Amino acid sequence: MAHTSHRKPFRPRPRREIVPGADGWSIVTTTGRRRIVGVRPAASLRVEEEEEEEDEEEEEEEEGSSVDYEEADRRLRHLQSHYLRHRGLWETSAARPALDDLLRRGRCRTYRIDTCVCLGLGSLVDADTGMYQHQPRTSISMLQLAALETMLDLVRGAGAEGCHGAAAIAVYAQDPAFHAVDARFLSTREITVLGVPDAVPLIGDTCMVYAPHCETSVVLSALEGRDPALVVANDLARVVEWVSHGAPASNADAC
Repeated sequence: MAHTSHRKPFRPRPRREIVPGADGWSIVTTTGRRRIVGVRPAASLRVEEEEEEEDEEEEEEEEGSSVDYEEADRRLRHLQSHYLRHRGLWETSAARPALDDLLRRGRCRTYRIDTCVCLGLGSLVDADTGMYQHQPRTSISMLQLAALETMLDLVRGAGAEGCHGAAAIAVYAQDPAFHAVDARFLSTREITVLGVPDAVPLIGDTCMVYAPHCETSVVLSALEGRDPALVVANDLARVVEWVSHGAPASNADAC
């Protein structure tokens, strides 16, 4: 039996070509039968991974920010509720009508006020936690703020004799003890917090200076070369004594 062998016809191996695409993909083609395969470039894969990481970081930052905002809102509401309680205590105190009577009787000279600068009010919250804590210091600051708002209401034209206050009075507060929560809360009371000593240059002849229990040296420094319309501060006898006998051994930090 004759044996024959059949060889398969030789077919050249298709040659592959890589053609870069305009959109960042590479196209692999072969001769003969047309075959197209999309190949994602490694560079674009790295970019995609980086974008995914950035998106995850942004999501984490947004989540953290929302938590911060919620905590800040909680602190603000907590402070507002305690201030309203102190405002109620002030309104029912004997000092409230006494202050009203003092202004209505016009014991100070005729003045016009369109600006108020508050010095040394003190922080309304704990320095470490940013939360209101029932302490003599914070309670005094809240009562002093309530008194300031009463004076502003009277000066705006609620009947104080000899008072020609503007309908809108710009109010500024300055104290190195202020916390960020203080600044946010005071802004809800239409009081702008300024850094030290940015509020002092605003003191002019149509300004009311409110500096309850502020150090005498600070008050004198703020008033140097200035003649405000009204000053509410410590007893003037202390100022006279301070001027007559010289500055105390240690000066307090500027308010």
